[in-house]
Amino acid sequence: MAAKFKIINLALRRLGQDPIITIGEDTENYRKVNDIYDPDRKSLLRLHPWSFNKKETILSRVIALDTPTWASSTAYAVGDYVIHTSSYKCLIAHTSGTFADDLTAGKWVLAVDYETPILSDYLYIFQLPSDFLRLNKTSVEPDYSHKIKGRKLYSNSNAVSIEYGYNCKDPDAWVISHAYTVGEYVLQSNTIYYCLTAHSSGVFITDLAADKWVEQDIYDAAFADVFATLLAYDLCMPITKDAELKKVLGDELKLKLNMAKSLNGQECTPDSPQMDEWLNSRI
Repeated sequence: MAAKFKIINLALRRLGQDPIITIGEDTENYRKVNDIYDPDRKSLLRLHPWSFNKKETILSRVIALDTPTWASSTAYAVGDYVIHTSSYKCLIAHTSGTFADDLTAGKWVLAVDYETPILSDYLYIFQLPSDFLRLNKTSVEPDYSHKIKGRKLYSNSNAVSIEYGYNCKDPDAWVISHAYTVGEYVLQSNTIYYCLTAHSSGVFITDLAADKWVEQDIYDAAFADVFATLLAYDLCMPITKDAELKKVLGDELKLKLNMAKSLNGQECTPDSPQMDEWLNSRI
């Protein structure tokens, strides 16, 4: 079942309300819950490094203060940046001749993502993923040499990989004649499926019978329970006007959130604590 549909109905039942029939229905309760659903979801995902909500990636570097000026008779590699009036990115490895000829030959492209760092204490800029919600760890973590500003990560390291919490939400609907890869989720007949085998989709029921898909929730069960409780808590006064029920839900939310975090922490080896000046001073 679609996560949004299931979680909304769980929240409404905790408020003593009738469930919704479908996502997007024209009812007062649906409009109220829909207004806060995404903000509450993102807030809860940011609150903790949930094990189901982790991705790893190598960040793309934007441009840094050390960007060199283009020079002739120089070996350039794909991905190199240079300044030649404007900033350019190398598309084809080559030894430079004249810039105009190399540009015409498609060896360079105007770097439209060029930025000058505005944090003077960092040299390099990296673009965070479009689905980024929270930073769990980085490859430069031991000396804490990074900072996030806006949708960019600044660092003194010229290469950065990260583990991050992403914007996990109900997937797009399954479509025919589409190339799916292992690990993708789709929504089909109000149910979420996980791709087991890379394939080009044909008839869904046939692909399902061929073990190309398996029904699978996108959220951990404990997280989904906390999420529904959070929605019920935030909707309690707008829907029921019952202050006592809101207090009960608030106490329940704290208990369930702590239990969910504890369970999540038991499913992985804790990260080694990082030392800093304050800790070192106490050793």
